[in-house]
Amino acid sequence: MIYGIIRIVIFVFICTIFIKLIQKHSKTKKKFFNVMAIVISMLLLFMSFGVPIENLFVTFKTPEDVFKYSRIGTVKYIIEGKESCMMIYSQNNDNLSTSTIIIPKGNNGYKIGTSNSYRLAYMNSYTKGSIMILNFNDSLDFYAVITGQKTNPKVEISDNQRSIFKIQENGDWLDAYAYINDFSDKYILSINGEEIEIT
Repeated sequence: MIYGIIRIVIFVFICTIFIKLIQKHSKTKKKFFNVMAIVISMLLLFMSFGVPIENLFVTFKTPEDVFKYSRIGTVKYIIEGKESCMMIYSQNNDNLSTSTIIIPKGNNGYKIGTSNSYRLAYMNSYTKGSIMILNFNDSLDFYAVITGQKTNPKVEISDNQRSIFKIQENGDWLDAYAYINDFSDKYILSINGEEIEIT
């Protein structure tokens, strides 16, 4: 994960510069200023994880390139949207625990996505699980994330927008993901015959 390594190197560099400047120019309260230098450097480090400055000057050719640069793990699925794509990945190379990230599309490729790249537009439960609808940066890109317990050997998930669901089964549990073609006022999901209206 080059993304994290670069930030740590920059943190050490900035912290070292601050401390050297303090030692050179400060005659009193060196310990206080050294601690402040470390605190300020750490704040900048944490802020840089949420705001990827690379997006100003780097465009990646594929979502996989973004993933290799910014994450660790194995890509399971990529769900394409119009202005973004949602990537489902596993950090420890198993199918039991997955994470999602939404990656913005630029003019000539893809940018680094963070947890600030999307918002939770809807969350609720159904009989055997939960439903989340994620929205990329207040755009028209909406994604469904469904997690639940399998009630039938054959899992059937559909909606009234003819979205294509990627379904991952893990024993008695399932995860399903889809790009929603049109998340309108009356969006209806069907999970093994149970209809859920989302308004």
